[in-house]
Amino acid sequence: MDRQIDTSQSETQLPYSDIFNDFKRLANQSQDAIDHFDIATQRFLFCNQKFRTFFQLDKRKAVDITPDHVFNAIHTEDRGYVLEAFDNSLKAGNTEGEAEYRVLYQDGSIRWLHDRWIVLRDPEGKALSYQGFIRDNTQHKLSELQFIGSRQNALVGSYIVQE
Repeated sequence: MDRQIDTSQSETQLPYSDIFNDFKRLANQSQDAIDHFDIATQRFLFCNQKFRTFFQLDKRKAVDITPDHVFNAIHTEDRGYVLEAFDNSLKAGNTEGEAEYRVLYQDGSIRWLHDRWIVLRDPEGKALSYQGFIRDNTQHKLSELQFIGSRQNALVGSYIVQE
């Protein structure tokens, strides 16, 4: 049985504020950080709770968060790489970018984050904003480093046994 659905008018259309609040609830339950950054105003139009947690900004509203707040949380050795990745994504013809970097926490712990974003542009190609997802890759990165260390130790042990 073929059914056609009339999408011209829906009895269940929600007001914009309800849709946005539903999105906020969903975003705040995500394991990933979600953000939307406006380039002209240099302000975050949206960021979920995980974003605030990753960058230790729990008490701040999205519009009060500046790029410096986020940048200062990034490990000093990774900042140049992250800036370069964002700058490259702004170049003409580019529509996305990604970077993996460390965030240093006040208790001395380090988290590895994988940041992916798209660049929204106007019809003339001018970059207007970023929208992105950031995933905590710490467990994966630690496993990777442990594996590399095990391989290196295995080679050293193999060499000693052969002597």
